[in-house]
Amino acid sequence: MRLDQLDSVEIKRVLQPEVGLVLAERFKSQLHHQRHWEIYFYDTPQMELYNRGVILRSRAVTLQVRKGALWLPRGGDRASDVTVKLRPIKPSVLDPYWRSCHGFKVELDWGHNNRVVSASYTTAQCRKNIRQVNRSEAPVMSLFSINQLNYLSQYTVALPALDTVRSFGPIYARCWKTKDPAFPYRITVEQWCRPDGKILLEVSIKAPPTEMLTAWENFNDYLDLFCPDAMRGQETKTQFALQYFLT
Repeated sequence: MRLDQLDSVEIKRVLQPEVGLVLAERFKSQLHHQRHWEIYFYDTPQMELYNRGVILRSRAVTLQVRKGALWLPRGGDRASDVTVKLRPIKPSVLDPYWRSCHGFKVELDWGHNNRVVSASYTTAQCRKNIRQVNRSEAPVMSLFSINQLNYLSQYTVALPALDTVRSFGPIYARCWKTKDPAFPYRITVEQWCRPDGKILLEVSIKAPPTEMLTAWENFNDYLDLFCPDAMRGQETKTQFALQYFLT
């Protein structure tokens, strides 16, 4: 893998949920942008897509704060989105056409000691349409554009019948973005809550591929200043969510 094949590197740490209070206290005067989502995943009951490295997901925005101003989206607002993500993938196999599409990105996800390349294609969608699908009032695949489905079929072998794909959710999520003057990268904090009440807290930054080693070191040093030994493990948000629905 060449660094010039990546659009960005996302460096993540999953922390103990109680660290959220520490982060909130530190960033309370700097938080300027946050979103609340209802997150759904789409797969067969046996998670056949996930087992083939495919993630289908929607995020319905339920509340947003922009520079301190509260914004409540209406059902028809296209502030929500749907994503087709393939992980892992070799960037060299991707057709240049996909990389030219708006909403398409190739990213290295670096969490703890695990690094994996993903290629995701995200498009805007109405919250109303997402909720109709999740109430079984419309087919799941109607949420995704023809282009997204073409991308999925081009790079996935032996897909299950798409009419067997169903909705799993919701996961209730909050996302904050902030900038600490003492740190060079923008910080994203996500808190995911499953229906059983369990919480996952992830803190992440994005960096240019050429800076990833320096960014990794700086990020871990920065977090260790105020929440040492608070790392929870290597579990990803998707794993955290789907484990619940598999039980």
